[in-house]
Amino acid sequence: MKLSAAAALGSSAIRVSAGREHGSIQPVAQPERNPGDLPTPEPRIARFERLAFGMFVHWGLYSQIGRGEWAKHMQGIPTDEYMKLMDTFTADEFSGRELARVAKRAEMRYVTLTSRHHDGFSLYDTRGLSTRGVTHTPAGRDLILDFVEGCRGEGVVPMLYCTTLDWTDERFESDWKGYQQYLRASCVLRVQPE
Repeated sequence: MKLSAAAALGSSAIRVSAGREHGSIQPVAQPERNPGDLPTPEPRIARFERLAFGMFVHWGLYSQIGRGEWAKHMQGIPTDEYMKLMDTFTADEFSGRELARVAKRAEMRYVTLTSRHHDGFSLYDTRGLSTRGVTHTPAGRDLILDFVEGCRGEGVVPMLYCTTLDWTDERFESDWKGYQQYLRASCVLRVQPE
């Protein structure tokens, strides 16, 4: 059973519609619902829902130019030019522990960090599968490992966003199975034992 966004919001939902002269705001009629009408979420979804409040952090090469994570694509920046940002990516002030502390002070239970966005740059050690990663920059360290250890040290659940879209890898368009194999192989998180 699908619920509309308005139904999911409950009785406080409103509809904004454009009239001839001005937009108008009208209450949305809410159908009566029984608790049994709602689907039972899968266990992984239920666990995420119980976390309730968290932070999503987009951070990568694009952060240096301050134009958002879609800058390369939306502004047509050629890959060779865009990847020159790797030469100045130091991550000097990046601390997974401090990021987790900020979340914890705000009573957040999780932080999601972009481990790789559509620009094809990875914040983790790709173990030689790509040269477009943080270990090939002046930062020279696995920021995802730093992030995961920092979150765990603060009792905050670390989550990772890793896109399947990569504007820079030819396999994405020409060899989907090969690209998926590369993606899976490069996303294995290796946390050092304590």
